[in-house]
Amino acid sequence: MKKIKFFSFFSFLFFVNSLLSQNVIDSTKFYFEQKNYDKALSYLLKHKDYVTLINHGVNFFEMNDFKNACNFLHEGFKLGNDYLTQDNLINIQIILSRSFYEVHDFKNSIFFRENVTKLQEIKYGTNDQNYLNSINNLAYLYNIAGKYEESESLYLKVLEIRKKTLGEKHQDYALSLSNLASLYDDEGKYLLSEPLHIKSLEIHKNLFGERSSEYLISLNNLANCYNLQGKYLEAEPLFEKVLKTRKETIGEDNLDYSISLTNLAVLYVNQGKYSLAEPLYIKAIALNKKFLGIQHPDYASSLSNLAVLYDSQGMYAKAEPLQKQALEIRKIILGNKHPDYASSLQNLAAIYVNQKKYIDAEVLYKEALVINEEVLGNKHPDYATSLDLLAQLYRDQEKYSDAEPLFLKALEIRKEILGEKNSDYALTMNNLAIMYELQDKHSKAEPLFLKALEIRKEILGENHPDYISSLFFIANFYRIIESNEKAANYYEQFMNSNHNRMLEDIYCLSEKDLINYIDVNRTILFSPLSFLNDFPTIYPKTNNNCFENELLLKNLSLRNNQLVQKTIQKTGNKLLKEKYEKFIINKIKISKLNEIAIKDRKSYSEILVSENEILEKDLIKESATFSEYKKLMSFKWTDLKVKLKSDETTIDLVSFKYHKTNILYAVFVIKKDSKFPQFIPLFEEKQLNTILEQNKNLSDRSRIDINYQEKILSNLLLKPLENELKGISTIYLSLSGLTHQINVAALPVNENQTFGQKYKIHILNSPSELIDYTATSFDKKEKLDFILYGGIDYDKKINISSQSIPVERNLIHVDEEIMALQTRSGISSFGYLLGTKNEIENISTLANKSNLKAIIFEDKNATEESIKQLDGRATPFVLHLATHGFFFPDPVIESSNDKLFFEGKSKIFKSSDDPMMRSGLVFSGANKYWGKSNENQAEDDGILTANEISNLDLSACQLVVLSACETGLGEVKGSEGVFGLQRAFKMAGVKNIIMSLWKVPDVQTAELFNIFYSECFAGKTIHEAFKIAQSKMKEKYSPYYWAGFVLLE
Repeated sequence: MKKIKFFSFFSFLFFVNSLLSQNVIDSTKFYFEQKNYDKALSYLLKHKDYVTLINHGVNFFEMNDFKNACNFLHEGFKLGNDYLTQDNLINIQIILSRSFYEVHDFKNSIFFRENVTKLQEIKYGTNDQNYLNSINNLAYLYNIAGKYEESESLYLKVLEIRKKTLGEKHQDYALSLSNLASLYDDEGKYLLSEPLHIKSLEIHKNLFGERSSEYLISLNNLANCYNLQGKYLEAEPLFEKVLKTRKETIGEDNLDYSISLTNLAVLYVNQGKYSLAEPLYIKAIALNKKFLGIQHPDYASSLSNLAVLYDSQGMYAKAEPLQKQALEIRKIILGNKHPDYASSLQNLAAIYVNQKKYIDAEVLYKEALVINEEVLGNKHPDYATSLDLLAQLYRDQEKYSDAEPLFLKALEIRKEILGEKNSDYALTMNNLAIMYELQDKHSKAEPLFLKALEIRKEILGENHPDYISSLFFIANFYRIIESNEKAANYYEQFMNSNHNRMLEDIYCLSEKDLINYIDVNRTILFSPLSFLNDFPTIYPKTNNNCFENELLLKNLSLRNNQLVQKTIQKTGNKLLKEKYEKFIINKIKISKLNEIAIKDRKSYSEILVSENEILEKDLIKESATFSEYKKLMSFKWTDLKVKLKSDETTIDLVSFKYHKTNILYAVFVIKKDSKFPQFIPLFEEKQLNTILEQNKNLSDRSRIDINYQEKILSNLLLKPLENELKGISTIYLSLSGLTHQINVAALPVNENQTFGQKYKIHILNSPSELIDYTATSFDKKEKLDFILYGGIDYDKKINISSQSIPVERNLIHVDEEIMALQTRSGISSFGYLLGTKNEIENISTLANKSNLKAIIFEDKNATEESIKQLDGRATPFVLHLATHGFFFPDPVIESSNDKLFFEGKSKIFKSSDDPMMRSGLVFSGANKYWGKSNENQAEDDGILTANEISNLDLSACQLVVLSACETGLGEVKGSEGVFGLQRAFKMAGVKNIIMSLWKVPDVQTAELFNIFYSECFAGKTIHEAFKIAQSKMKEKYSPYYWAGFVLLE
């Protein structure tokens, strides 16, 4: 964090002219022309020419060559000390103090500043501004040298004198408040610093106004204080105000604006809003490069900041070269004995640690430790930090005998310098406790964990991430030593605090950051879920908290653009509406750019992505959605309980890594009479994987029929629930992990019934959707259009006949039986689907008989653009899509041989790291672009990705039927669901989705939907009609032909 210090020096050349008269001939001219300064220095020392030494020292100082300034001035001062006037002694030592400060020789800088202070006190007295400024600068030097008591004493002295002589409304008094507050910030004494920052801010506001540089500096310092305390919601609007005001008053093309960008970016990193921080850091780098050049310490700092950001995201390939560049610049400019160089070493070492490159990291940490000890001394906070980092490295390698003395030494230094009521002291204490826990030295670990928790609670508060982290470690500690009551107590505190923290953190996260945030917090919940798995009925509060934290994470994935859009419309704010329109237009542009090979994308594509994420954050904030969003997220388990009838239950599947070993599955069950959410362990993921992967040598049909006719899957998923389902008729089911790939309702429970026949199974994204759940039906009184796609010409040929060439099959996983069927699974190119034309014509006939309007898009008219024109449609409609779908698995795990089958845009989709780009639907003309050059950016290429669908407003759509192969597939992300077409349509606001889990033949697909729509038009709800359709298909066919389709409500 870039903090503003008030460290002023005066003009230093008062004495130069008088000294020059004493120097008749400068015999060192030749050496200076050759830049042989060492010989020049030796010559002048030999001749004891202190006048020339001092004058050259001043010249070096003016050129910012502080190293030579120190050398020449220091020697000249020692030689001429007895001959110089009092004014010259003062001015020379001011320059010496400043020069030694610039080369980070704080010992000498303090020595000369102390001399200056004594001389100025004699000459001017204690109330003079020269003396007070000197005292102020000496206090600052004490601060950076880690001499906090001496610094505080002087700052308080200056503050008191200025209060008496200038009054409490003077700007110098306000500066003294800020300096003292910054000292307290460095010590972690936020309860002392915060009121001082506020008071300074008020003075500057009254003196100069809210658009003055003085006010903005104070506002920045207060924001920094909040940031250090973890009060991110308080800090954010202040940093943003500084940035905005500077933009309006001095523009964006200056270094002050760069500082504001950096400060806000640091805050975003602390909040986990990495995508918002990145563009700010990039802008700051550009500004620093422009105004300072690449050989400047501040440019190196900006590179280092971005590298730390990438390291935090696990993007080591990006982080390492930036950190190395920063290291090299600091080495050239500052030398390899500078604290900032040591900081770069430690940052680079951290990247190596995260990659398990412990040997490389150790070398760097040790070098940084030596530098900080030599330059700062072994009683400085930064030296303690170096000890702590090296100790953590040894601990992670189980080198406990090497780690312990370093931890203890760091703890001793921090206690001596910072005191026990300090967050850094608590950090080292907690790190040491973790090491003792790993060594099974429980009696040593426990008091340290508890003391660190106590300090963090007092200093940082109960909402700070460090305090919440302490709760987590203590809970785990007590679980390990089997002190289960205490473990349950601390898990309860942890989950309550973490739940509240998540509700604050999710405010204004972009979609990208939200996904990362969910991943991180899901991992954190593995420990309490593992504890609950061991004691599923003993600690009801653990059940409550685990369920509600899990519920919150599932709810996070429900956010969609329509929530923001509708709130904006309610405000009537024209500028806000324009901003939203720009946001959507940019998202569409980004989607198209993502369909081009990376090497061919425009240079502004990454900038556009970053800027649009910032725009997304602003929209959410300005549309006042947060209160609604927070309310939507904050359901308690009892909110679900009261909505249930006596014969209803919710079943929420969860998956988690059990004690850092295997992935386990379990369910939370809530009923009308539940005292708490019942937790029931089910199975290990490897058991489910074994079942799903077995019989690979069989055809798809045979393998699927075995899974859905025999009770292997049923026994694994459903048998443990039998007792809880007695007296139940309706189940609201939410899935997790690999269970998204299973049609649970189609699993057999006895010889005659499936799970979905025995019970009414409603599949929801999250249990919280039960709160506002209403069954959807086709209301004939309401105007309802049926928009039907089928019989599509993927080559945009003019005539399509029933004699068209059959569809090509999947070229990677060829199945002889499937090759004999007409399916919707073409990959290398998309063939005409004979059955889909009849499919939609039959639906149209049924709709017309019920006096409902049917609109058919077929042949070359079934375009991608026609789908996009449904965006924002107000009239309720049903969308039936009988077309090809595509889904590509994570490219990391795909076989390299697959690339033989993919060219053009298909290759771009297949290799994308965004799962929403790896799935989609195809329409008229898709073959023209699917296998062609990546350079084509046609607006309507016939390929509609899940990413593009998610940008649409389809909130008027009552039902989407995805009559395409594997449209229910996508990248599974734990309990958040499937990242593919189903997520895309939910994000677009669609109420109900029918999709498929595997390739289903055309004839049976058409038959199933003919039954389904007939039942819907007869007055049945969508859920009832779907259940009836599958039951009737079950009477005629094996599961392969009907169980592939699932309804997500």
